[in-house]
Amino acid sequence: MIRRRTLSFAVLLVLALLAFAASGCGGDSSSESGSGSSGSSQGDDSTSDKGSGGSGDCADGVPIVADEVDGVKVSRFCGDASATVTVDGKDYQLTGGNCAQVTDKSFAISIGVAPSTAGGPEEDKEKFDFLSVVGGTTALATADTEPITKDGSYVDDGIVINTSVGGAASLVGTGAKLTLTDDRTKGTFEGAAIGGAKVSGSFDCG
Repeated sequence: MIRRRTLSFAVLLVLALLAFAASGCGGDSSSESGSGSSGSSQGDDSTSDKGSGGSGDCADGVPIVADEVDGVKVSRFCGDASATVTVDGKDYQLTGGNCAQVTDKSFAISIGVAPSTAGGPEEDKEKFDFLSVVGGTTALATADTEPITKDGSYVDDGIVINTSVGGAASLVGTGAKLTLTDDRTKGTFEGAAIGGAKVSGSFDCG
């Protein structure tokens, strides 16, 4: 069943930024070079570890750690989650992240490395490869937003797709679709980003 709801763009933007604005949630370590990453981002034949999660402190079992790469404070997501992100027909592979519940009526997946400062310069976002998908009933959702508590397909319902791959950032607000399977451990997402790019992909929580 597909549920349709519409949030204001302002709320969608805040939700997208909130998904990775958590620099204080992890450890206190920092690395100027961002070394110790174990995942990868790949578009066609090109590879990069700028979007990989899973650095040394992730062994402590925390879902996210604070880090610093080239002078930019970042949130490095930890875990075995992986995703394929497709932007305008080009595929990118992301590893190192996790699925979580922002509330008991919501769903979120975060993979890669993202700037920790919400509202920071756009060029900071484009330095890193990450995927953040948030949906359902959160503190910032409107009263008519449907909860995301089980497998199924959802359209809008507070869903925001926020990603940066291949040096370009994409934000999908209204009209984003999220489909969950396997007891919410796998799924797909799709939508049209601001600016017109077509964003889609699949993920596995690991």
